[in-house]
Amino acid sequence: METKHATKEETQLLEFQQLRAKEQRNVETIKKFFNIASNKEFDSWQNLCTEDFKLYMGSEKPISLDDVKPMAKMFYNAFPDYAYKIENCFASNDNVAMQLLFTGTHKGNFQEIPATNNKIEYKSIQIYKFEGDKIHELHEIEDALTMMTQIGLKLQ
Repeated sequence: METKHATKEETQLLEFQQLRAKEQRNVETIKKFFNIASNKEFDSWQNLCTEDFKLYMGSEKPISLDDVKPMAKMFYNAFPDYAYKIENCFASNDNVAMQLLFTGTHKGNFQEIPATNNKIEYKSIQIYKFEGDKIHELHEIEDALTMMTQIGLKLQ
């Protein structure tokens, strides 16, 4: 019985298919991350993130997962219908980049601003970095100024 050896092209195709499958799993992990938030089950995030997960928002110091949870709860308390839509998504190796649209209705206090019942709609760019099959870092830039003006913040 003769053993068939893979050609260089077959090996490259297999490697490409494996990488593509990994990138798709990473995207699905992020979707699970958002579904957990939508269900307000923030403690379940630990199953999707590394122990030393960090969130980077602009030039601020990184935030741990334990510190992200109260921030997320604050958003969902202030905007009970807080929702997201993925407008664009790109995966490459251990990185996933997303352009998101967030919407909601301001029904509770948010950063000392009482409920206005105003609708919000703002965008965010997020870059996720994976270690293995878990989210290790999230780098986010969001249009917070638009959101804050939509709930009544006045610029001076």
